[in-house]
Amino acid sequence: MLASGVATFTGLSYAELASRYPKGEGEYLYAWAAFRNKRLSEVTALLRVLTGIISAAAVVLAFGGYLAAFVPLSIVPMAVGLLVVMSIINFWGIETSAKVNLLFTAIEIVGLLFIIALGIGSWDTVEFGQFSQGTTGVLSATFLLFFAYVGSNHW
Repeated sequence: MLASGVATFTGLSYAELASRYPKGEGEYLYAWAAFRNKRLSEVTALLRVLTGIISAAAVVLAFGGYLAAFVPLSIVPMAVGLLVVMSIINFWGIETSAKVNLLFTAIEIVGLLFIIALGIGSWDTVEFGQFSQGTTGVLSATFLLFFAYVGSNHW
């Protein structure tokens, strides 16, 4: 619930930013309009690019780790392979990229529905108010989920 709240406010902030500055580099333009400082605007744009790079690296390495459980290959080559495939898809254009994104989103939804269907019979055995890791675990999960949300938006 915490992660969804943070993600909601983040999404609303980006929606506002996009409505005020509909062209690319909204963060740069927003910093420029707010502070009239070119260096601060450039640092803001650079940090946005670095956020994308770090998120993409985390996503491809996580993918490599998941795939390594099924395929006897090293994590890094699989991560680089995913990065190359996704880059090629992005270079093909926005329409192809949107179709691939829609396909993967549908696969994710089907997978989540499958997991929910598997767990329906055991809902009465779960203590929803019990957190084995306490507040620290809840906050760690919140940060992880938010990072997953932010990282998934860069693909």
